[in-house]
Amino acid sequence: MNKEKSIRQQAKASLRDSWAVAIAGLLTVLASFLASFLLFALLYTISDASGLLSLSGGNFFAILIIVISLVSLFMLSPLINGFQRICYKNSVDSEVDFSEEFYFFSSTKSYLSAIHFNAIILLKKFAFFAAALFPFIILCVLRSGTTLNFLSDDAFNVLFCVLLTLGIAAGILLTVKYLFSEFIFASGELGTINEVFEISNLIQKKHSRDIRRLVYTFAGWIALCFFVVPVFYAAPYLYTSAATSSKWLFSLYKAGKMV
Repeated sequence: MNKEKSIRQQAKASLRDSWAVAIAGLLTVLASFLASFLLFALLYTISDASGLLSLSGGNFFAILIIVISLVSLFMLSPLINGFQRICYKNSVDSEVDFSEEFYFFSSTKSYLSAIHFNAIILLKKFAFFAAALFPFIILCVLRSGTTLNFLSDDAFNVLFCVLLTLGIAAGILLTVKYLFSEFIFASGELGTINEVFEISNLIQKKHSRDIRRLVYTFAGWIALCFFVVPVFYAAPYLYTSAATSSKWLFSLYKAGKMV
């Protein structure tokens, strides 16, 4: 039995009595996205009804609404850490309480630590995605001028879709390694964010390929998430599997057996 299959079986076993908690944690994260979208819709509707968007500075108000909505979403991002904590603790104990979802809201220190950590992770991921999507961005810039006018609309649309798809796929492959850092942070077993990155970087140098291979085995489930409903099975399963892998790698590191 290969390592990926073994980890997936362990994850499924640990989820046997905890599916409801894991799904509730996922729904809480999705609710934060919905809340931010509703805030955007509310602010946009009010601004439009009051005529602010029709003024000469209407673009400023539109951008301000987007920024406020994104900031509100980021301020709720510790809920994602809470979901990851549920998955990690479930992989360790096979039992977890839903209150773990709000672990990083339990104190000002925990909340600010999560915000700090998420800001670093977000910037790292943004840099990798920007690099992966660079050819796509260049294509859009050139198309906005006259450089690519020789391309037909159909040819441009095909190239547009290909570069966008490849860019997103490459971005995911480049950033999936940060799952380990996120789970180790969510576990609360290390004292500082610097320790989290220092140790996770050491482990990732040797095992980032293992984390990617595990995610590859979920390619089918990830594709099915296009239909929305499978995400309630696939996301807890994938995250608990990644948490299980992180747990074992971290255990090897603590035991001085990292190979």
